[in-house]
Amino acid sequence: PNLVEFDLNRPTPYTLRAIKNVQCTINESISSTIKGDLCDGLICAADTLYRRTNKNKFKRKIVLITDAEHEVEVHGEQLQCVLDGLNNMEVQVIVVGIGFQEE
Repeated sequence: PNLVEFDLNRPTPYTLRAIKNVQCTINESISSTIKGDLCDGLICAADTLYRRTNKNKFKRKIVLITDAEHEVEVHGEQLQCVLDGLNNMEVQVIVVGIGFQEE
């Protein structure tokens, strides 16, 4: 449920509305039992992208939408492996922050 695919090649009004309405869906009563962070999300997205585009030449992009609400523990070796894989696939990663308030 935390990985959502949008066809951004030809955005439609539906796609733009769906992106605009993205929001955090974590239930606070079970948030301590939910495992996963941005690195896990990147791994899932990269795996899906690889399986669908492996033998073809595409401009590959992953758009990561985050509210940066929770602490992320990423091990350097794991992060480097993910970054190397994304570089090998020539994937551009775009990070979009939502829900931030000006102070």
